[in-house]
Amino acid sequence: MMLAPALALLAPLLCASAPATEVEAGVRSEARVRGAQASSTSLQPSFDFEIDPSAAARLAWHAADLSLSYSPQLIVPTSGSSLVRLLHRVDLSLEGRTESGVRLFLTERASYGDADLSPVSQAQTDPTAPLQTLPATSITVHYLSSQTGAGLDAALSRHARFSLSAGWLVSGGIDRAAQQALPLQRGPLGELSLSVEATRLDTLQTRLDGSSALFTTGLRATVAGLEESWLRALAPSWSLSLGAGLGVTDVQGAAPSRLRWLPIGEAGLSYKPADRGGAVQAGLSVRAAPVIDRITGEAYERIDGRLAAGWAPRRDLLLSAQAGAGVVATGTQSGSTLALFQAAATYASGTDWALSLGVRAAHQALPTSFDEFGAFLGFAAQVKGRL
Repeated sequence: MMLAPALALLAPLLCASAPATEVEAGVRSEARVRGAQASSTSLQPSFDFEIDPSAAARLAWHAADLSLSYSPQLIVPTSGSSLVRLLHRVDLSLEGRTESGVRLFLTERASYGDADLSPVSQAQTDPTAPLQTLPATSITVHYLSSQTGAGLDAALSRHARFSLSAGWLVSGGIDRAAQQALPLQRGPLGELSLSVEATRLDTLQTRLDGSSALFTTGLRATVAGLEESWLRALAPSWSLSLGAGLGVTDVQGAAPSRLRWLPIGEAGLSYKPADRGGAVQAGLSVRAAPVIDRITGEAYERIDGRLAAGWAPRRDLLLSAQAGAGVVATGTQSGSTLALFQAAATYASGTDWALSLGVRAAHQALPTSFDEFGAFLGFAAQVKGRL
C-alpha cells in the first residue's frame, strides 16, 4: 500500500534513459575460537568458520539509482554443535531525484535463515543499535526479518533540510520453537526530522520518531519520542553533539497496561582529522532513550555508551578498538547490563583485499549472568567493474 505512490513518482525517472551499470563481488571469511561461561557452569569452548560471499549491482540513471545486493552468511561449526547455519540477506534500494532537489527513496532489507544471536555477534552488527541482553550465552533461531521503507528528503532553503520516512518491520522467529526464544514482531515505524544550520559551526535538528510492534506473545509495545539536538564544530577535526527530549511508551496485553513518560538525552564527542590521511580517529557517545525489547516485548528506558578509536601508523595498517555498554534503567529488567569489547589489527593492500586479527569479549549481568570471549582471524576481498 505504501510503496505504490512512491513507485508511481519514481517510474518516470527510471525510464528517462539507459542506465550505467556497476557490479561488485566479494567475500569475507572469519575463523574464530570462543568460549562462554555462565555463573553456574564450566567453560564451553567452540570453534567455527564463517564465510560471507557477496554480490551487488548498481544501475545509475541521470536522476535515479537502483542498488541490489545479496550477502549470505554461512557459519560452519567444527566443534560442539554440528548445525551449519545459513542466513540469506538481501538489500534493495531505489532512489530518485527531482529537478527541484527532492530525493525520494524506497528500501527493503530482508534476512531469512538461521541467525546467531550470541552477545559477541552484536559487536559485528550496527554499532548504533541498542544493545540487547539475552537469556542465554548463545541462541540460534530460524529467523525472518523484513524492513520496508519509503521516504523523502528535501532542502527547504540553503540552510534547512526536511526528511520524512515510514516503514513496516517484521522480525523474529519463524516457527513456534524459534518464537520461544525470539518472538515474531510486526508493526510500523516512522521518523520526521528538520535540520537547520543556525551558524557556520552550529546545526540544530528536531526529530520526531516512533514505532509499534505486535508480538506473537500477545504484547503490543509502542514507543515515540520528540528530541531536539545540537551539533557544534569545535575545531576542524572535533565535533560535539548534545540532545534532549521526551519519550512515551505503552505496553498493551500486560496486566495492567503501562503508559510511561521517559526522558531522552544524548551526548557525543568525535575526532576526525580534516586531512583524509590523518592517522587517528575517535568517538565517544552516551544515549538514554526508551526502546522495545525484541525478546520480552517490554518497553523501557535504556542507557547505552559507545567508545571507538582507530590508529593508522601506516597507510596499509589500521589498529582499532571499540567498546559498548548498555543498562536497562526502568521496568522489570532494571539493572540488566551487557558490555562488549572488540580490538583488531587490519592490514589492507589497496581496496582489493584485507587481513584482520582480533579479539572480542562480552559480559552480561542479569537476566542471565555470563561471560563470552574469543579471537578471530579474518580475510576479505572484493572486485568491481562496469558493464
